[in-house]
Amino acid sequence: MGALGPEQHFSTGSFRHEIATSENSTCETALSRRTRFESAGVYYAATAHEGPLCRGSTVIVAGGGNSAGQAAMFLSEGADKVLLVIRGDDLSKSMSSYLSRRVETKPNIEILRGTEIRKMSGAQHLESVELENTQTGERRTVQTPAVFSMIGVRPCTDWLPAEIERDGKGFVKTVAIANVPAWKSTVRSPGVLETSRPGILIGLFHRRDSPVRKNAEQHL
Repeated sequence: MGALGPEQHFSTGSFRHEIATSENSTCETALSRRTRFESAGVYYAATAHEGPLCRGSTVIVAGGGNSAGQAAMFLSEGADKVLLVIRGDDLSKSMSSYLSRRVETKPNIEILRGTEIRKMSGAQHLESVELENTQTGERRTVQTPAVFSMIGVRPCTDWLPAEIERDGKGFVKTVAIANVPAWKSTVRSPGVLETSRPGILIGLFHRRDSPVRKNAEQHL
């Protein structure tokens, strides 16, 4: 099964299975050294736990959807300033009109349009972030203890063969696949993590119906 790339093997009874996995469960925008600062300055939810960490500081929220808008509004109650970083130029295209109006009129929320995070720096904890305006190429460094990533998730499943069915977003289908050609000639029913190709299971995060992915999408 070399065509499947990263894989693991195991057996159950008379059946041999292979698990298709990927080193990166999400294909996110390039946030330099992001992993190093996870839970030490990079967060994927803005809750009562993270809020006090930002009190009196400038914090960054990356994303232009409703989750990002809600996070920005919540954090603005305690932070000195919230920088809402979006790649596009129009917040209303990806955020509800009601929420976007609230964000745009909040005095201590600054919307940085056409902007992306290029670098993160710090010792044990995040200390600063470098931002780039993608239209002008201008860069600025912001002293901040926290970045809230609300940019969504995208599965790294492009390397899988075509016979392993995926939805329009690239997530692997593992439910209601018994009628696909490969399963019609199989005497058993597909397992919970099994794909449209018998014997091939998919890692939890890449499933179309994954509860882990759905939870992440609510916070990214």
